[in-house]
Amino acid sequence: MRIEAAMLAGTHWLNAILHRRAVTQPGNDVFHTYLLTVNEYRRLCVADEEMVLALSEIEDLRPPYVRGNHEGAQAAADRANALLAAIRKKATSHE
Repeated sequence: MRIEAAMLAGTHWLNAILHRRAVTQPGNDVFHTYLLTVNEYRRLCVADEEMVLALSEIEDLRPPYVRGNHEGAQAAADRANALLAAIRKKATSHE
């Protein structure tokens, strides 16, 4: 549940910063980084690689630990929360 929540919150933070920087328009929100085209993923990485990669890593935790039953779920949830904290910090910093 923590991984899923981190993914949702991270997506909102990423969209907020992309909108604030006029990289994307409010009608073109990112839903999942893995659904982006290669070119769009690269374009967004140019805008803020750290945030995009952090959200991608959170999303990559979902299949094995939320949908699957792999060992290490607690550590994965902790990692998702740490990545979310980094996304939030960057999104709320004054540029």
